[in-house]
Amino acid sequence: MNFADSAVASDGAPSRPGSLWARCVKAWRRRKLVVSAAVVGGLGLAGLLGVEVAARAVGAVDFPTYDANPVTGYIPTADTAGRLLGRDWVFNEHHMGVAAPFAPSASTDVVLIGDSLVYGTSSYRQNQRLGPNLQALSGVTVWPVGAGSWSVANELAYLNTNPEVVAGADRLVFIVNYADIQSGSVWKSDLTHPRRHPVSAVAYLAAKTLFKPASDDPRFGEEGPVLTDWRAFAARYGRRIDVILYPNKAMLTDPAKLKAYRDRLALLAAPNVVFHDLTLDPRWTPDDYLDNIHPRPGAVIKVARFANEELHLNGAR
Repeated sequence: MNFADSAVASDGAPSRPGSLWARCVKAWRRRKLVVSAAVVGGLGLAGLLGVEVAARAVGAVDFPTYDANPVTGYIPTADTAGRLLGRDWVFNEHHMGVAAPFAPSASTDVVLIGDSLVYGTSSYRQNQRLGPNLQALSGVTVWPVGAGSWSVANELAYLNTNPEVVAGADRLVFIVNYADIQSGSVWKSDLTHPRRHPVSAVAYLAAKTLFKPASDDPRFGEEGPVLTDWRAFAARYGRRIDVILYPNKAMLTDPAKLKAYRDRLALLAAPNVVFHDLTLDPRWTPDDYLDNIHPRPGAVIKVARFANEELHLNGAR
């Protein structure tokens, strides 16, 4: 008998390669690895499921959605409402940032149109947005229309395709900033202007964090026909148009930038256009900004107060 064939391990089990015992040990180790991988995978899946449930519970993806189209570029989806991280938002059937259906009242109706200064940011609750603030201060009915990164071109496209809104307005008020005299913004990404709510909150939030999209603002200087379209609209409308000039934060402290801002927005001049420059209000300061452009939620009321006084709504002075 070969000595190698009769060798045993210290525990008395045969140890020669290929033996039944060695095969059992190998199979047991393989099974242990599979079970461990399954346990780890299960725990990971349970963790992801927990994060998914938690994200939805706090409303992390209960954001406004958009309709993308070749006319306005994109616009908040009509007849929608939600609560993003506890902050409520709503849009009516005309994509306006109010719950009430559009129906001109017996008194004064103000159509307020702009970009994210009207639309608001995710930091605002519904009653902190500019339209509701202006309505509460003035006592008149305010119909706010806007979307983040809209330019004057997008705003004109909305008005030209919603003639009933124009006809129902007693006052038409634009709020514009330095970058708004541009070609129209177009839809580019579901990460900035989502067209639907995601199947997975975790996947969407991860993509938004990892693949931060470039700005959706139209490139500065690409005016296209916006000034021609503006003057044509003003002439066709015939009645008074109010334009509130809203500066970014840097313009309040840099005279050269402030002059460039005023010169730029003066391009919107027309016989029936009346300008109202927020930089002339001493109550408005750099401390009122959330970032370089948007007002803090608590400072929106100051913009509304300025607008109410400048527009003389309900006799305000």
